[in-house]
This record gives sequence, structure tokens and C-alpha cells, in this order.
Amino acid sequence: MERLEDLSELSVLKLPEHIRGQYPRLALISHPRHLENVKHDDSTLIVTTDWLQWRQCVSENRHCIHFEWALAERINPEIKEGELYLHYNDWAKVDGVDVTEFHGVSLATLFWREVTLACRAYDRLSHALDRICLHFGPSEIILYDLRSDYDLLDPHIRRDLVRETADRHGAVLVDRHDPAAPETTLYGVRIEEPQLREFLRGCYAMAVGAAFGLLWRLRSGKPKVFLFNNAAVMDALLEKSRDAAVAPVILAEQWPKSLRFLRSCRQNGVVLAELPRASLTGADKAALRAMTQKLFKSWSAPASGLEKARRAFIKERCIDSGLLRDRAARVKRYNAFMKRHQFRRVMVGDITNTECRIIAETARVHNAPFDELLNGMFLTDRQNDARIARGGNNRLLARGAVDERWAQKSAFGLKRLRAGYPPDGAWRQKPETMPPRQNNWLIMPCYTDGDDSRGLMSNMFSTLVDVVRTLTDLGYKNIRIKLHPGMPKQKAYFEKILTFHKLNYPVFQDGGLIDHIYWADFVAGPIGSGALLETLGAGRSYFAFRPWPTGINPAYFENTPIMSSVADLRRALKSGMKPDATAILQDFCSMDDIPDSVGCVWKALAESNEAA
Repeated sequence: MERLEDLSELSVLKLPEHIRGQYPRLALISHPRHLENVKHDDSTLIVTTDWLQWRQCVSENRHCIHFEWALAERINPEIKEGELYLHYNDWAKVDGVDVTEFHGVSLATLFWREVTLACRAYDRLSHALDRICLHFGPSEIILYDLRSDYDLLDPHIRRDLVRETADRHGAVLVDRHDPAAPETTLYGVRIEEPQLREFLRGCYAMAVGAAFGLLWRLRSGKPKVFLFNNAAVMDALLEKSRDAAVAPVILAEQWPKSLRFLRSCRQNGVVLAELPRASLTGADKAALRAMTQKLFKSWSAPASGLEKARRAFIKERCIDSGLLRDRAARVKRYNAFMKRHQFRRVMVGDITNTECRIIAETARVHNAPFDELLNGMFLTDRQNDARIARGGNNRLLARGAVDERWAQKSAFGLKRLRAGYPPDGAWRQKPETMPPRQNNWLIMPCYTDGDDSRGLMSNMFSTLVDVVRTLTDLGYKNIRIKLHPGMPKQKAYFEKILTFHKLNYPVFQDGGLIDHIYWADFVAGPIGSGALLETLGAGRSYFAFRPWPTGINPAYFENTPIMSSVADLRRALKSGMKPDATAILQDFCSMDDIPDSVGCVWKALAESNEAA
């Protein structure tokens, strides 16, 4: 489904019938308190960034749209779909030289995710307001507030954005800016651990690291590989590491501190290690000051729009906040770590993650190539500089054909080796009998991943309500909603949405997913969630949704049936369609081709740099 006429009334892309063709005035709001100041008339079009507020306004016949109404078409159409995020992150070079290089590592690359999401948030707001002004032709814009994705854009950036938009369209700006308090702190903020806890954690890591280092020298002396991935991958690998030709190294401070875990590591040949302490010297601090001075000097020419916003974000959230110093110190710690252990290879889960990027970059400084065994679902064409730069023995350990198709567009600079997916061992041990069906449905909201530049945040809410309504209409009574634990804390907001739409079902956010999957007979959720694999591996049916518009490329998962709307779900249930778990798990994880994925990964990690 990629047609407006096929959309549900809950989609922000579908204008309510009472919305007029033109309005003399726009009122930009983000919070219920702003609505109290806006007249209830037909000459003011309310533009909100809050989906529930939009639904409430529509129910009262107020003239209101959600800002994402204007985002049905691509933003930045002049830039190739896969290259957009590369453009967002081209800020560190002055006269062709990366001025952020520090101890062999470009510090700019360590802010890839924050800068990408901030630029994306700005572009979405800016393009939406432009298109709204072009369509409705206002002569006046009243600014109360507009909330940005993940609250990444500070109030002064949002105000400047609206001011520049008003100027472009010849509208008068009435500035009543009353920014709502941030709801999320996922990116661009420092998180400081209490000093005592940090000290005790450091003492533990030092003692345990020394003990396990001695054990390694006395018992095996095998070549070391450093592993940094999600818990499912790590648990599967470490459980069967005793006979590996290499010794896996993990950071002591990040793993359980129990005697049981220490004993398990000792038995399996796992080396728990300390990440060495390292502080910035006077010379380091001087280098950072010189770095920022060069950067700021290169920004001396006035800027506007996205470039002005990007500069402000980098200066305030990345540099002035202290994050640049923190990450520089982290680079020094990992450099010392790499020098101490002389790893044969390192393995990470997502090179766009800051910690993974530091590991990969410091490993490169010390001539240890990285392997990327993806720790999630990568289904858009979005490119990252570390994955497309050719050269070296860096590899993608592809889980299956889906990863290989994706890599052809998004990771073509990495060598590829099909290795399977280590957690699949648990899926091969299915119980002989399944519990009797209770028609239990588990629903996971279709959140828009940061890699999806075309996806709408509001689809997360509209699709959820559509699915729950449909299942309720079909007679299903046992329904629960599970939010992604990594999402902002939005349980209360989802509960308000369900209450407003007269849907009384429980919402869960904290805790793991697997117990909910075993409770369920059927699961509905996004195609871009690893829950797809966990659900099918547990013997349950997963109905994968891909709401439109989206940058998720359907060519990558050709064997997985996709629900674009609840109409698709109705048809699937009516026909008795059941996703082919065997075909899907083969496509994603090579379940048939690689019966021992753990052994395959260990064999790959044991290869020398030359062999790889």
C-alpha cells in the first residue's frame, strides 16, 4: 500500500474532511497548555507535533493537522536515498583535513548517531513547515512550540527554524514561544555515574582482570579476540567458547559480578579484562582546544537553515556539554586496552553505535581488523562511512541472505562471510508439545528506526490503534502491548492513547520480551524488529508490519509476507495464512545452511588478519 486513499482515518496523512484549502493563520503547538490559547475558529490551522493531541482536536472538529501530514514525499530528494546520512556527517573536514583526529581516531565519527538524528529531526520539521505554508498559504504564523524527534533540537534552534520559514514565505511571525519540557534524554547528553560506584566498579575490574589475565597466560595463551555485542549473541558464543581456537575477551565491568558467572568464564576459557584507566593530559586538552578552535573558525561565515542548526547542535550538545572530552578519554582507554591485549580481531554489533565505533577505530590503530555481526535488523539503504570505505580485512559476518542483500548497497566496503546467527541454537530445541491455543495476541508498536529517514513517528500510534481495533472487532479478547525497552519511557502516553480510543488492554515496557512471546499465540509488530526472529524461533506466528511511507527496502526480505495495513492483516487471518517460519529464518539466519552457527563464528574469529 503506497496510496493515500488506502490509509486509515488514524493516519496523519489523511486530512479530515473539514480541513479547508487555505488558512490565514497557523498556530504551532506541542503541548495541551498551548491549545488553551488558540481560538476555536476556522481561520486558524493548528499544527501539532503530538499525535494524541491531533486526534483529540479532530474529534472536536477543530482545524488541526499533525506536522507529519506534509512528509508523505521524500525530504532532500536531490540526495540519493542511501547517502543522506553521509551528508549530515561531513562537518569535520577543514580544507580537506579532518581536524577532529585524536590519537589516530576521528572524534567526529563518534557522534554519527547524535548528529544524524539531530539533522534528520531538523529536516523533517523544516520540510514539513515549508510544505504546509505552500499548501495552506498563511500570512501569519503563531509559534508556541514544535517538539523535535528525541528532543534533540534545543528551543532556540526550533525558534530560528520557524522564523526562517516565516521569512521564506512572507508570513508574519508572532513569537509566543513556550517550549515544552524535554521528554527524552537518549542522545546528546552526558550520563555521569556516581563516583563511589564508578570507583568500586573500577576496583572490581582491575582485580578480576589481573586474575583472568594470569589464568590466560598459565593455561592457554591462545590468540585473543575482543567481543562486544548484544546479550543474545554473547551468551550463545561464550557458552561454547571452551574449544575455540581463540580466547574471547570481554569487559569485566559490564558483566555480572557473581561467583557463578566468574566460574563459568573460567571453565569456558573466557578472559575477563579491565578497561584501563586513562585521563586527558595537558597536551590532550590543548589538542582538543586547538581542534575546536579550528572548527569554530571554519564556521565564521554566517549560516542558515540546517547548517546553522547543525553547528549549534555540535557546539552545544557535543562540545560545550563535555561529551567531546568524555569520548576523547574513552579513545585513550581503548587505545591502552588494544595495546595491552594485541587482539587478533575484534567483533562488534553495530558500527554506528558510539562504543562499537570507538572499539573498531582503536582496533584499526593497533592493526586489528573488526568483524561486524549485526545486532539488529538493518533493512534500509542508509550508508555509514565505516561500512563503505574499501580496504583492510574488516568484514561483515552475514547472518543470512538478508544481510548479504543489504550489504550490497549499505556495506559494500566490507568483506563478507556467511556465518549464521549464534542465538539460533535455542530455536532448534523446540518443545515437543505446544500449550493449547488461547488466541493470545502480543502487539509491538511499529516504531520508526533512526535509519529510516522516510518513516513517520506517528505511524507507531496509528498502526497500533488500527491493529488493536481490528483484533477486537474480530473477537479477540486477550491482547497485550509490549513497548521496546530502548524506547523513551512512553508507557503512560500509550495508555492515554488506548483509553481515548476506548481500548482497555495492558501496556508493558520494562523487562524482557521472551516471556510475552511464550504467552502469545500470535504476534504483530514491525518488520524491523529482532522480535520477528525471536517469535518465529519460539514457534509463534509473527505478522510483520511495514507502514507507509518508509525507507525500509522490501527487496531485502523477499520471503517474508508484509502487512502494510490492517486490511492486509484481516485478509491474512481470514485466509488462515501463517508465515513460513522455516523460509524466513533461513533467509535471515541461514538456519538450514549453517547448522552450527556458533562454531562457524568461532572459526571466522580465529582466522588471522592475512587469512581473512
